[in-house]
Amino acid sequence: QQVWCICREPKYGKMICCDNDDCQIQWFHFPCVGLNREPKGTWYCDNCKAQNPAKNPKQ
Repeated sequence: QQVWCICREPKYGKMICCDNDDCQIQWFHFPCVGLNREPKGTWYCDNCKAQNPAKNPKQ
């Protein structure tokens, strides 16, 4: 069975895909990345934001 996310667990519940095509993980469980609803626009995981600060949205 394939595993996903930073937790390395199988697919379950709501998941989101990192918008970085080169992301090593790709799919994340909402709770594991602190989401409770789908964000508007593009979304990058913390690893991809750390590797490319230009992808880190101004908050």
